[in-house]
Formats: sequence, structure tokens, C-alpha cells
Amino acid sequence: MILILVTISKVGIFNLWLKNISHLLLFSFIMYNFRALEQLFFNILIQPVSTSAQIKTTAHLAHKIWNQHYVDIIGQSQVDYMLEKFQDFEAISNQIDNGYEYFVMYYQDNPCGYLALVPNLKDQKMMISKIYVDADFRGLGLGSQLLEFAIEKTKSKAFKYIWLTVNRNNSKSIKWYENHGFEIKEELKIDIGNGFVMDDYRMEMTLIY
Repeated sequence: MILILVTISKVGIFNLWLKNISHLLLFSFIMYNFRALEQLFFNILIQPVSTSAQIKTTAHLAHKIWNQHYVDIIGQSQVDYMLEKFQDFEAISNQIDNGYEYFVMYYQDNPCGYLALVPNLKDQKMMISKIYVDADFRGLGLGSQLLEFAIEKTKSKAFKYIWLTVNRNNSKSIKWYENHGFEIKEELKIDIGNGFVMDDYRMEMTLIY
């Protein structure tokens, strides 16, 4: 009887151990593949911009997002001027022709944000020229995914630094970038014509491989 009880006890302990190991392996698998599973679950897609239709989508997103976000910071007249100068169909097309890498993010098949990268091979730095998410899709972590995508693109080129500029009065975005590892490096004031000035911070992150 004692022998039987001991045997049963050992079997029970082994089954419990096996169950715990199975759970641990499952958890490890989920965490390792979290990004892929997350994108699958939320149906997130990031595509390079190359066709006329994709450029039109990007320009439409720019018009919507800039009017959502920047009017209170720089005013409607400067938003209108900068959209026409830097973010309409022709401007984006010219930027792509000159080495800019544009990407559109889709959430459940809906265009929800975009990204523009400018690689600098000489200085081994990547500039994030644009990184925006439509206000209708915020709160889903899409901005963080766009940034992670930009970081992975930078690492794929073996660059050491990634940087961007942000308006000095854009306090929420500055804090967001700081929370993601960027540091303020300098103040920039750039005359963009028509009496308008870009009053920015240059922020930079050193990548760890």
C-alpha cells in the first residue's frame, strides 16, 4: 500500500511538473512571437510607398493628420503652407525620387499612419522625416509599432543613430519620444519661406545591437 501511494505521488508530481513546463514553453513561444502574433491579431500592415495610388493615400493622410495635430501648434496658415510645400502628391513624389523611403501603415485594411525615412550612408544615421498616426486610430500602440519599424530599418543598414526634429511647442510628442529613448541634442530654427520658421528640437537615439 505504501509503495502504491509513493508511486501515485511521484506520478502526480511528474504530471504537475510536465504541466508547468508546458505552460512555460507556451508562454516563451508567445512572447518570442509576440510581434508577429500582435500584427496578425490586429491586422497591421506596413507597406512601402511607390505607386501613384499609394502616394495619393499618403498625401491624403498627411492632410488629415496635420490638420488634426498641428493647427493648435503652428496655426492653420503654416499648416496649409507646409502641406503644399512638403506633403502634397508632387512633393512626396519628388522626395521619393531623391532617396526618401515612405511607408503607409494599415490597420484592418484602413490607412492609419505613415512614415518617411532618410538614410545617410556617410554619417551612418537615419532621419525620421515623418512619423504620424491618424487621431482616429490612436491608443492602439500603432505609433510605437511605426517607430519600432523605423528602428529595425535603421539596424538593417547597420547605422548607429536615428534622429528626428520636433516642434519645441509639441510637448506631448517630445515626451513620447523621450519615453522611447530619444534625447534632445540641439535647438533648430529653419526658415522655410513665406515668413514661416520651423522652431524645432533635434532629438536622437543611439541604437544598441
